[in-house]
Amino acid sequence: MSGLLFLPVTLTQFVGGVLAGPLTARMSAKSLLFLGSVPVVVSLLLLAAFHQQAWQVTLVLAIGGAGCGIGLSALSALVVHAVPAAHTGAVSGMNANIRTIGGAVDAAVVATVLASKTGADGYPSDGSWTTVFLLLAGVAVVGLASCLLIPQGRREKEAEGGHVTTGSTAEATISIASS
Repeated sequence: MSGLLFLPVTLTQFVGGVLAGPLTARMSAKSLLFLGSVPVVVSLLLLAAFHQQAWQVTLVLAIGGAGCGIGLSALSALVVHAVPAAHTGAVSGMNANIRTIGGAVDAAVVATVLASKTGADGYPSDGSWTTVFLLLAGVAVVGLASCLLIPQGRREKEAEGGHVTTGSTAEATISIASS
């Protein structure tokens, strides 16, 4: 049953990811990441209010899935373009590892919140679900705001003929000549 309930979110996430490719021709990966974060925040806020019926959860998660598809595609592009080409494999692996660790921490926090308020039947109370969705929405808002702090990528700067600064002390600057 849960697989059927989550089928729409899988489909919208897939579609969002596929659409992210053509959208990169019109906007930067940073903008796409921001754009993808908006439906995630909205869906979590909607879940806080509407989670009593299975169809509500399915519909709202489908909205968030579209944002996740766009956002995860954009995030991968941002990460890969932020490093020299020789390091793309390593940075892609780090991106996957960090996302996995974040998911594990999120699952532990959600489980703790849900277990902290159970009803007489031993199941999480409606209030604990609302708390979880609001907590996740808050984290998503922080993620949305952090999109604004993302600097322009290394390859974007190189393509524009700009200067690329390497190293933590900014001592080495590579000047890229314009064609």
